[in-house]
Amino acid sequence: MDVNELRRLLDDVTAGRRTVDALDRVAGGLSRDDLREALDCVNERAGLADEAHDIASWTRLTADLLHRWALASTDDLAGTLAAAAADLYRSDLQDIESAEAARAAAAVKSLNPVALATLFDQVGDGLPEETRIRLIRALAAVGDDETKYRFAGMLREVVDARQQRRAREAAQVSRMAQARELMSAGGPIEDVINLLDQHLESAPGDREALTLVTRALVDTGRSNEIEFRFRRGLDLLEPARRAECWWIWRACTTTP
Repeated sequence: MDVNELRRLLDDVTAGRRTVDALDRVAGGLSRDDLREALDCVNERAGLADEAHDIASWTRLTADLLHRWALASTDDLAGTLAAAAADLYRSDLQDIESAEAARAAAAVKSLNPVALATLFDQVGDGLPEETRIRLIRALAAVGDDETKYRFAGMLREVVDARQQRRAREAAQVSRMAQARELMSAGGPIEDVINLLDQHLESAPGDREALTLVTRALVDTGRSNEIEFRFRRGLDLLEPARRAECWWIWRACTTTP
């Protein structure tokens, strides 16, 4: 790529006249020498910057350039440079999401993407959620066309599922907080019970919720309903959690 053209592109991206996506369109065509020229240009411009936001802009451009070149390249240096980009994102820019994406790319570039996709098929379902998402994101970015297409769709699905789970958890936390506040303020006990029942529908073995709903039912003379609430969620729990649920019931209902 022509050096002057490359310099103009970098200036335009940093100034906001072109988006960072413009780097994706040229990264695949950059040789090692082109990349070195680009980094020299960035270093030269950054050396002239005296405002913190300008320095941060050039630092981000360096990380973006390294990351995108690594994604598009089959060069042996790709994994190393993706890891360098991850360090810049994390330590200099405090951009954790970009750092994780670059770190995943570094891991995949150090391996054979096809072999890694095969390994994912064997063990992917058993991975922790965040690890699984990072791996899927990396395979969607650095595999061959077929692999990218497959994992791009999978990425959308798992990210959407994570967002839904987080929304449910946030709602659970909100209901518990409302129930605690009502109990502390001496609010309507029926409202407390309703909030706790809603929470227990999605978290049937929640120790605190079971303890609170037991206390509320005892206070309203409805002790005969306690066992029902414990039994209702037992089928949704694993055996170990089922035993714990019964232990909570005994502890809550046994008079000293």
